[in-house]
This record gives sequence, C-alpha cells and structure tokens, in this order.
Amino acid sequence: MRHPIRKAGYSVVAMAMGGPLLWFGARRLEMGGEDWLSASAVAIGGTLFLFAAFYLVIALFHARGVAKLLAGRGVIARWHVGAADWDRFRGFDQRRGMTNPHYLLGELWIRKATPPEGIDVIVGETSLLIDHSYHVLRPRGVPDLRRINWLDGAGGADCLEFLLTYPRGRGTSVSHTAVRVPIPAHARAEARRAYAWFEPLVRRASAAALSNPLHTPKGIVTALLLSLAALAGGWVMAESRDWTIDATSFVGMLPLLLLVAGAVTGFFFLIVALFTFLPGLGRRDAGR
Repeated sequence: MRHPIRKAGYSVVAMAMGGPLLWFGARRLEMGGEDWLSASAVAIGGTLFLFAAFYLVIALFHARGVAKLLAGRGVIARWHVGAADWDRFRGFDQRRGMTNPHYLLGELWIRKATPPEGIDVIVGETSLLIDHSYHVLRPRGVPDLRRINWLDGAGGADCLEFLLTYPRGRGTSVSHTAVRVPIPAHARAEARRAYAWFEPLVRRASAAALSNPLHTPKGIVTALLLSLAALAGGWVMAESRDWTIDATSFVGMLPLLLLVAGAVTGFFFLIVALFTFLPGLGRRDAGR
C-alpha cells in the first residue's frame, strides 16, 4: 500500500459521507418513508461506511508498520537507490515481470517519473518500505512470502526478489506476484543482511505452507453464501403480508437488518472473492 496515512484519510472522508447517508435513510424508514430512496440511502450509506471502516483499519495497520520502520524498530537493513540506478531497475522490473506474468508480475507500483533524489529502501523483520510503498513480508501470512531470490546483475545491478502468493480458486491454488528491490553496489552488505534474515524463515515455512495452507477460499465462499441467505431471508420477510416493519423493536426491524447485513457483507465478500479467484490464472509453479 502506498502512503497508508493518505489512504486512511480517504477512508475517513468516505465514512463521513456514508454515515450521514445511512442515518438519513434510517430516519426516513423510522418516520414511515418506506420507499426506494430510504432503502437506497441505507444500502449505499451502510456499504460505503462499512467498507471505508474496513479499509481504514488496514490502512492504520500499514501506517503503524511504516512508522515503526521509520523509527528504526525491527529494521534489518536500509539503503538509498540513486536516480540512475532506479531508472535501470525500472526497465529490468518490467522485463522481469513480462517473462512470466503469472508468477513474476511486480506488485510494486513504480512511478512514471523517477524522483531526482532517488528512493530509500527500508527492510524490516516482517515488512518492506520502498519509495513510500509498504509491503508485508510474512511466511504463511497474507500475502504468503514463499521465496526470496538474489538476482545477480539485474539491469546493471543486483536485485532482491520477494515472491508472494495470494489464495485463489479451490484447494491449495494460489496466485503469484513479486516485489523486487534494486541493490546498488554500495548496498550489497545491507542487502545480504536482509537476505540472510528472510531466507531461513522462508525455507522453514515452505514445506508446511504448501502441504497445509492456512488460507482457503472455502471460507470466502461460505461467507458469501451465508450473506446471500441473509439477504434472501430479509427480502422474503419484508415482502410477507404477515410482517410489519416496526422501528421501535428489534423483531420489527429484523427484515431490514437482514437486508442491510446481507447486502453489505455479500458485496464485501463478492469483492474479496473476485480479488481472490480471478488474479491468478496460471497453473502452480511446480518447479519452485
């Protein structure tokens, strides 16, 4: 995630927009305005608020990680990459990703214009900060750090390559991506220290992670089906002639609560499913 503090600010703005919209819809329903405007306000406002709140939590966790690295807590190595070295790396990173997009596509978003002052790299025990982009590096985490490579002479300089996987499809199927970090000549000692830290961690976790993965898409599918069931149940209850929506009691509001909860959580897990099942279309890299 680039600039997590900025992303947290965007989330707060989205919550400030979704909250009043949700309140407006709920008030109209309470006052008897059971129409498409009330229902839309509740659905849109609730979805916007909950999604923004969820993203805010993630952004704050990443911001905390950035703050720890900048403060030197848990830092293994750090170095500076000059503008010329970064320009060479940009070309290499693109070529490397195109050699096998299913496994080597770069996760790092690289700006089109190289900053004249170059960029800084900070490698921590469980994370990486490069050009204001924060990445979690945990074996058997989400994403799962599967391997670390030292690429000799990449684009005129050495390069560290962190291979990551995300859960996808059925069983143990995963999608692959990579984060690559250039190593100027003056930073090889620092980079070796980072490699020496991660390589044993990945090696120890690799066999267990492959044979018994902690992340399975079955949970996502189950949550999506339960959300759809709640949505369907709320719809049937709301349409029933024997049921009257009453804002003064929990039982009376149950159909609306099921509709909102089912719609919000269903939409959320649908997005999660799309990001989980669709990105990786290639087969497992059996040779790794």
